Amino acid sequence: STQSTWGEPEMSAVNNPQTPPLSERIVPSVHNFLEKCGETEVAFQIFCLPAACFVWIGTGPPHSFGQLAVAVKTPYDQLPSFSELLSLPAVDGLSKPLTQRLALRFGRMFFLSLNIDSNDPVLVPFVQQALLRALNTVLSPPGVASTS
Repeated sequence: STQSTWGEPEMSAVNNPQTPPLSERIVPSVHNFLEKCGETEVAFQIFCLPAACFVWIGTGPPHSFGQLAVAVKTPYDQLPSFSELLSLPAVDGLSKPLTQRLALRFGRMFFLSLNIDSNDPVLVPFVQQALLRALNTVLSPPGVASTS
């Protein structure tokens, strides 16, 4: 197993398109990986359970935990319910739509800790795309086989 620069195993599922969907693997599972956006190194950690996922994203070092949001799909509304558990002014306005979109797309509760500068016009879409690529690899939307 390869090591990331911050000491955790690399996310092998992202590097292996043949990885079976989460429903066919032992859970819980933890996936760590690093991506570079220009000169900025972005760390991702995805902790998967059968009905929920916890995603931590941050730039650093030091890696921080200053923001946490949760979204879950309910039968009472088209959009998943959302709550911000910890607030970080630098990511205001970004965590709600992303957390709701993840809960809706993957059909499970999502906790998202987003510790990046949301004012960076290049970093924000980069982080969203990298996260979706990774989640498409380790999770499958209900009734759809894993792709990407």
